[in-house]
Amino acid sequence: MYPLLSPLPASPRLGYPLQMAPQHHSQQFWVDALKLAPHPQGGFFRETTAREISSRLEQGCFLIGMIRSALFRRIVRVVGVLVLLLFSSHVAAAEEAEFRIGAALPLTGETATFGVDVKRGMELAVEDLAAKGVRSRLFFEDTQLVPRLAVSAAQKLINQDKVQLLVSMWDTAEAVAPIAERAKVPHISIRWNPRVAEEFAHTFTFESTYVTWIGETLDLVKRSGASRISVMTDASGAGWVLAHENLLAQAKEKGLSVVTDVEVMAKDSEVNTAVTRLLSKPTDYIVLLQMGGLLRDVMGILQERHVTTPIIGYFEGTEDLPFAEGRPFIAQFESQPWFLEKFHQRYPGEVPMRAAFGYDLVSVLGDLILKLGRQPTEAEILQHYNTLRAFKGATGEISANDRRNIETKCVVKEIRNGKPTLLNKAPTR
Repeated sequence: MYPLLSPLPASPRLGYPLQMAPQHHSQQFWVDALKLAPHPQGGFFRETTAREISSRLEQGCFLIGMIRSALFRRIVRVVGVLVLLLFSSHVAAAEEAEFRIGAALPLTGETATFGVDVKRGMELAVEDLAAKGVRSRLFFEDTQLVPRLAVSAAQKLINQDKVQLLVSMWDTAEAVAPIAERAKVPHISIRWNPRVAEEFAHTFTFESTYVTWIGETLDLVKRSGASRISVMTDASGAGWVLAHENLLAQAKEKGLSVVTDVEVMAKDSEVNTAVTRLLSKPTDYIVLLQMGGLLRDVMGILQERHVTTPIIGYFEGTEDLPFAEGRPFIAQFESQPWFLEKFHQRYPGEVPMRAAFGYDLVSVLGDLILKLGRQPTEAEILQHYNTLRAFKGATGEISANDRRNIETKCVVKEIRNGKPTLLNKAPTR
């Protein structure tokens, strides 16, 4: 209960007080007009009931609650937007910090052993680089070593996965290289045909070339004392056709006579007939330019016919190869002992065919990132691979030549207990 003072008169037009001096009214005015009672201490008043006080308090609390609720909702919305923006920027920064590598490999089919092996090597390298603070992410697509599938795989890796480095393998290199060139994405292919790198500026090959492998193979044959050779080529493989053409040229240069020259298709039902033609003339050495199922079939037939003539071929990549025990051959590289130990810790009992290539492909790139301390540009990646010299990797010491070929060093191996084993000396006949 409070004494009520006289109100100020209002302006008839504006409704605001015209003066600050109070106006004096009669006692009857306060009693009749405003329904107030005289206060014992002076002035006039009206008692307010508990219900009225409660009602007014509720109205005030409701108004304050409305203000607070609206403000709270606005704060929540603003904070939510800020958190979302911060999270989005964090995710974007994290993705940007990861170097994205895409590999189009034969993960199923006849040559899946090699593709899966490369994949394992790449994964091991990513783990090792992560321990050094280099973040990278791998994307894989299966090509079954079919050029048509390789085209689709490369397009997905570039357009959807946004990879910054593209990896391919063997005969699919020629299908992938034009796509990488148009997208300006550096492309490295495990490929022994150097021509694809000469034709496309964004492409590098990483393997000893067929020219080197054929030369080393014929040198091994010649050191045995042979002068006549019989050759069988897988005509369905572009790489083997190139190797065959080069063999004929180098054999002539090295003084070796090709007495029989037979072509066969990988799925040819007349393999027996082709072997008969291969053995139709006396020879000192049989050279097989093939691999996989076809090589396994041919070696099985030669074993059934009890052929005693020395045989050489691409023995390092075919599992359960019959009739190969004790036979020397040229391998395109030798995995370093430290890598073999690392590989066997992860995959006990497995024989690495091309895992070291996968490891080195990623490691060379990681070496660049460590030197720069940041993500490399397309130009920096190309420059790094172009100037690669004496890099000590899982495949040995590797360097790039002026034709964008990164060659590994060929070595002499022998099949022992079913596994390729390094020989310290080249065997003689």
